[in-house]
Amino acid sequence: MKHLRLASNITLMVSAILLLFTLAACEKEHHHHDDSDKTAPELTITSPNDKQVFNQGDTMYIKGTVSDASLHELSITLRNDKDSSILYSTAPVVHALNNYTINAYWVCNVADHTNATLTITAHDHSENKTVLVRSLHIMP
Repeated sequence: MKHLRLASNITLMVSAILLLFTLAACEKEHHHHDDSDKTAPELTITSPNDKQVFNQGDTMYIKGTVSDASLHELSITLRNDKDSSILYSTAPVVHALNNYTINAYWVCNVADHTNATLTITAHDHSENKTVLVRSLHIMP
């Protein structure tokens, strides 16, 4: 039991150190911030369509592409419009990439008729951002 607890603590400590290095690396790269870069990331969503209707158990495919000279962050969030609760959320790792193919999915699981908003946000290292929004309806 002691060895298991020690291994668990070591794993936790190594994870924390790796997280700090990742954050520090991003901060170090932040000096590459280019004040002349006014171009926001190019974000295209091919699925789902705006106003698309889904039924309970349907798979909602979230597909598209994002590109920029130096991507920083990408977030995908599906919120219930009624109470702003998060139905689905992911943040694919795009740091320092130039292109990324979005290929995510969520299996619809709601108790009531639900109007929802899918928000996809892409940031680059120069603090430019692009936001795309889709309004969706999910049937129980």
